[in-house]
Amino acid sequence: MRKSMFAAAVVAALLAACGGEGGELSRSAPGLQIGGGAGGVASGGQQPSGGGDDAAAKLNTAEGFWVGPASTGFTVSLAVLDNGEAWGVYSSGNQIVGALQGSAKGDGTSLSASGTDYNFQSNSQAGASITGTVAQKASIQARTSTGVTLSLKYSAAYDQPASLGNLAGQYAISGRTFDGYFGVNRLTIDASGAFTLLDRGCTATGNVAPRGSKNIFNLNVAFAGATCLVSGSVAGVVYLDTASRQFVALALNGGRTDGMIVVGSKL
Repeated sequence: MRKSMFAAAVVAALLAACGGEGGELSRSAPGLQIGGGAGGVASGGQQPSGGGDDAAAKLNTAEGFWVGPASTGFTVSLAVLDNGEAWGVYSSGNQIVGALQGSAKGDGTSLSASGTDYNFQSNSQAGASITGTVAQKASIQARTSTGVTLSLKYSAAYDQPASLGNLAGQYAISGRTFDGYFGVNRLTIDASGAFTLLDRGCTATGNVAPRGSKNIFNLNVAFAGATCLVSGSVAGVVYLDTASRQFVALALNGGRTDGMIVVGSKL
C-alpha cells in the first residue's frame, strides 16, 4: 500500500523540476538539516500564536516569499502565508531535494518558526525549530536548532495578486511523493481553476482558487482509484511564476501523512 507519502510542503519560485529517489519514509531521523540528512522547519501547519487586538500585535513581519542559501549548500524557497503557515522547498540547481511545512512568526525583528523537514535524499522527516531576525519585506537571517544557517531575501512576486487568467492553460508537469513519481505529464487547468488528471487507473479531480490579494492559490485535490500514489484528499497551495510560466503545487492530507509536489511548465 502506498501510504507513507512525502507529506509535502511550500511554495517555491523559479524551480523547474523534481528530483531524487522514491522510497519508504522513515520517521526516525534527527534534527533540521535543510538537506544535510533529515530535518524540519515547521510543524504540522498550526498557526503561530499571536496576541492583542490591535493591528501591530497581529502583524507577522515574516509574511511573504523568501529565497536564499542555507549553509548546507542548498537554495531554500519559503512562503509564509497571511495566517502564519509556512510552505517551502530546498533545491540543488533545478532539483528539489526536500520540502518544508509548518508555521513561522515575525514579531517586529524577531523570527521564530517550527515544523517538519521532509528530506528526499534520506527519505526521512524530522521536526525542529528556527530562530533569528527578520527585516520586513527585506531579509531573514536565521539558525536552525541543528546549527544550519539561512540567509533569505524577500521576493516582491508575493505582492502580485493571484490570477486564474494567468494560471489557466496546459502544462507539462512532473510530480512525486516518497512512494514514486506520477506517470502523466500533461495537465490542463480551465478558466475556473478546475482540472482532472488520469494517471494509470487513478483519477485526481481538483480545483485551484486565488487565496486573496497575494500571489498564492489554494489547492484541493481528491484521488480515486486503487493505483493512486496518494489516497483520499489533499489540500495545499500553488505558486505561479508568471515570468517563467511555471507553477509549483504542494499539498497534504488532513493528517499530514500523505502528500504530493507537482511542478508545471506552461505549453
